[in-house]
Amino acid sequence: MSKVFLCFFSFTPLFIFLFGTQASAMWPNKYDWKKVTSPHFVVLVSKNNLEYGKRVSQKAEHAFEILKEFSDKHPKKTYIIVDHTKNYTNGSATFFPYPIIQLQPNAPSTFESIGQYDDWLLELLVHEYTHILSFHNVRGLYTPLRWILGSTISPGYFMPVWYLEGLAVFNESYFTNGGRLRSTNYQALRNTLKRSNISYANEQETGTY
Repeated sequence: MSKVFLCFFSFTPLFIFLFGTQASAMWPNKYDWKKVTSPHFVVLVSKNNLEYGKRVSQKAEHAFEILKEFSDKHPKKTYIIVDHTKNYTNGSATFFPYPIIQLQPNAPSTFESIGQYDDWLLELLVHEYTHILSFHNVRGLYTPLRWILGSTISPGYFMPVWYLEGLAVFNESYFTNGGRLRSTNYQALRNTLKRSNISYANEQETGTY
């Protein structure tokens, strides 16, 4: 057992460097950053978009209340970076060095799979916070390791992408009035796959399904 821990701590500096670099790349340094703090979130937003940051904070707390049914374990604080430097719609979540959600606050076009929405910001936060909760939820042997090493112990991060994304898409649709599972785009895809002359994608083949 001691050899296992010695090996782990030998690679810890490299692990921190790689993920620390990834996290630092999320911070566009041209902004005069301001913080909006709420009970469970710290929203980082440019000074010129402070009011939008307050709205994100309110919606994030709403997402937190919604997802209590999904998981009873959550980080003390999750950081949300609102990045206005990108001109596309997206969000991402990571567990290191802290639980972090990054948002590009641009509403999707009607031609995208997420283009049919009810409350886009809420749906996006429910989706990304589902990822955070999936990463954070540890049990058994991992529990004492979490106390020692913090969020570096996040085995849920290494679950298959289809599982993590499927769970987040399900939650964004189940816990809100919108979500991709309600879009005509996804309904058409599902109906197509029901046809008897359509073969299902083989998981061993290349490509993303």
